[in-house]
Amino acid sequence: VALRRVELARRLDHEEPLLQYVQRFDHADEYRMLGSARSNLANEHIHATGDVFVDVESDRVFVRPRGIDTLIPYELAIDVDGDLPLTVRGVLTGGAWTVKTFVSPCDPRENVERWRATADGPDVHILTCDPLDLPFASGGMSELRGLPIQLPRDHFGTISTRTLTFPAGRWRITTTADDGIRVWMDEQLVIDDWTHHAPETHTHDFEVAEGGRTINFRVAHFELDGHAVLQMDIAPQLAPGLPGVD
Repeated sequence: VALRRVELARRLDHEEPLLQYVQRFDHADEYRMLGSARSNLANEHIHATGDVFVDVESDRVFVRPRGIDTLIPYELAIDVDGDLPLTVRGVLTGGAWTVKTFVSPCDPRENVERWRATADGPDVHILTCDPLDLPFASGGMSELRGLPIQLPRDHFGTISTRTLTFPAGRWRITTTADDGIRVWMDEQLVIDDWTHHAPETHTHDFEVAEGGRTINFRVAHFELDGHAVLQMDIAPQLAPGLPGVD
């Protein structure tokens, strides 16, 4: 789960300060300070809102969540030479998705019950990831995740699950998948594109009226052949401390 909107009012010319997103690693968002300000980066220049804490290591800034399996919107502001601060906004979760991956025993479009039963059988491999971002391309799970076992590039399936607690606000699920995908929230099917297709993006909007609501997510995905990808993001439309998402 990840939202990143970097507000850059300055151009990059090796001197103008720039806060660049690098990656999400070990549940933290990592940023890099570029330009002349990188040598002066210190904790007293950094201000963060949200239930997060911030670490500075040389020219890198790490934003880490205090909670686990909870949507945590944050804003990070870095003062630069008395000018307007550089700001970034994001959402962290802590914890991880549990992903079951397996060889498809059949075409899941024709016999989804048999396909689904395989995910509860003995020939299933389980891994974790955060966020749910699996850019298989023309490879399979073994190549992407460096697994010691060999899984195929084609004709495989994944079922990913996670429980998340939400603050009040309006939220948007965004998925990109090749091939088929289905997403459930508390057993309600909210995204359904169980077809053979090139990468396609789908969204589902929902509202959490009161903070502290817990939702169980399940994402089923299958790959038939060729290119493959599975990505899912949950971001605020209107949530405490964050602006709306256009």
